[in-house]
Amino acid sequence: MPKDALAKLESRVRADLYMIRFPDRQWVIPTEGPEDQHVYDVVIVGAGHCGLTLAFALQRRGITNIQVFDAEEPGRQGPWTTYGRMLTLRSPKHFNGPDLDIPSLTCEAWYRARYGDESWDTIEKIPKEHWQEYLLWFQRVTSIPVSYRTRVTSVLPAQRTHEVEVESASGPDRVYARKIVFATGADGSGHWNVPATVRDSLPAERYNQAADDIDFSALAGRRIGILGGGASAYDNAATALEQGAASVDLFFRRPELHRVNPHKWTEFSGFLDHFRDLPDEWRWRFMRHILPLNEPPPPETFKRATRHPNFSLHLGSTWESMRLVDNKIEIHTSRDAKHYFDHLIIAVGLAQDLRVRPEIRNLQPYIARWADKYTPPAGERHEGMSQFPYLGPNFEYVERAPGAAPYLSDIYNFTAAATVSHGPSGASINGMKQAAHRIADGISRDLFISSIAQHYEDLRVFAVPEMDVPWPPMIGNDHPELSMSAAKNT
Repeated sequence: MPKDALAKLESRVRADLYMIRFPDRQWVIPTEGPEDQHVYDVVIVGAGHCGLTLAFALQRRGITNIQVFDAEEPGRQGPWTTYGRMLTLRSPKHFNGPDLDIPSLTCEAWYRARYGDESWDTIEKIPKEHWQEYLLWFQRVTSIPVSYRTRVTSVLPAQRTHEVEVESASGPDRVYARKIVFATGADGSGHWNVPATVRDSLPAERYNQAADDIDFSALAGRRIGILGGGASAYDNAATALEQGAASVDLFFRRPELHRVNPHKWTEFSGFLDHFRDLPDEWRWRFMRHILPLNEPPPPETFKRATRHPNFSLHLGSTWESMRLVDNKIEIHTSRDAKHYFDHLIIAVGLAQDLRVRPEIRNLQPYIARWADKYTPPAGERHEGMSQFPYLGPNFEYVERAPGAAPYLSDIYNFTAAATVSHGPSGASINGMKQAAHRIADGISRDLFISSIAQHYEDLRVFAVPEMDVPWPPMIGNDHPELSMSAAKNT
């Protein structure tokens, strides 16, 4: 592969963006902040693939006074090089997202330039570290402004501009923004679950949640128990075994292996584009079917774990109680069996609970949940889904009580919690570009309409001449050069 392949691709990116630059006027009218502080038109919290995709969508609409914040180091935003212990993305390699359908910005174009055509043609799914590398490249070539190592700690809403408190190595600071988007990933609107049975029975050092920073080398030679039947449970099991665990036992409540992935059904443009346009009862009905089923582990993930002879699978088996006995964790299961382990890993997924998010502690009492806006039929009720935020048509928060918090329309939820309101969107790749377009369209509309009087005044005084000729024109002997030109054009 030529060493300059990436440089050639980046030149192509610049050419493509130049050719589709219209309209390119900087049209958003600046807003003054308190004491002449700079006010961003949009602040995006999170520089993972959703945050970057939205930032690019805003830039494409001429909204460039934006800032992205991420608490992590560059290359550690999102799960790909942290708690994501899969080997590849779950999605097929042909799925695209951040590029917003510009071919030179796709992961495929980057991958071919970086690793060669033969490598791309050989892989079935993109290695997760390469996806992270692609995102860093994408951010650089699209000039998306990201402040890394900067955590958003709080939002203090106001009438026109909102105060965003941040914390970085240099200490606390504050910035101002007209619009704020939380693109903080799978757990950005809640927390990873640990059952009370575990929390109340064991000291914290004897178990980990699957998204923790786990030192698997310290678990070498240990007997590991894992609770959960999704892909992350198998990922953690395989990682532990690959790093020398004596054994791994995986438990989940289903009586048989889950084989069907309902999310695959959703991967068509009609659903991804228009799910949000359905009435509440249909959105609830679809998600009430899909979410409880969860996603089964991909075949390669299942094989990665089960190929180890010291891996055991316990179907239809939940943990009823546990205790420490002679420094071993004794677990009594629903099958009336006892098992003994040195360490536990909990992989039972997420709870959507806005109350646990410190960055929105000032907002969450006023945010509507689905329980506030929709009452499903008796046979379709689901307590967990009822706690998802009920979002507006452009992913904006909605007031629980009308008139109590009108500023919520300026604050957007682009996390996994958007799923009930908008379908696959806030953490997944398959609905990411549709979601980014919808959010960017809503922000763009609001910024335009809120300044409509100034735009009209700008039009009223607009006086840039189209032609550099005398006015009014006097065609005839007094202006022979115009008469000759007019004659030539008839």
